[in-house]
Amino acid sequence: ASLRLVAANLGSDEAPDSESVVRFQAVSGTSYALCVDGYTDAETLVTETGPITLTVRLPGPGTRPVNDLFASARVLAGVASVTDTGTIVAASVEAGEPDPESAFVPLGPARTVWYAWTAPTSGYFTLRVEADELLPWEPTAAVYTGATLAGLTLVDKAEVLSFSPAGNETGLLSATWAAVAGQTYRIQV
Repeated sequence: ASLRLVAANLGSDEAPDSESVVRFQAVSGTSYALCVDGYTDAETLVTETGPITLTVRLPGPGTRPVNDLFASARVLAGVASVTDTGTIVAASVEAGEPDPESAFVPLGPARTVWYAWTAPTSGYFTLRVEADELLPWEPTAAVYTGATLAGLTLVDKAEVLSFSPAGNETGLLSATWAAVAGQTYRIQV
């Protein structure tokens, strides 16, 4: 049998203790092969190796965001201006989930949450996503139409507007699209 990539994370020297975290939607009864690899510096061609601690765990009940799964998307009020807060901490990625950033992050989304919003009128609407400045991370977001994961059509993906003055990866994203009255849009963050 051949191997198929389910999820990956290249890790970061910026992460605490050079940790790398991979999250994915496991299927009961399926065996998974886990690969831990050293990092090869492109300039020196030296591969970093050493002891590891590997932890595999299922998050406890109630630890995932309620809108972690596409089918459980948080429904936003169908008004011209709506604001909501949330988190992707402890979120997962579903099998078949689209990756609007595949040109830049070919390993797929690391974790996502979903929202649903129905346009109250036709016109141009803007999605704005701002990361919490206290916890540096670079968000991604996209807007789709469709009622199922397999049937999603990308409408627009959010583009980076700015990063925080501190120079960390905290960002502000924005996407603007021509919405159609009565159309439900699926928002992936």
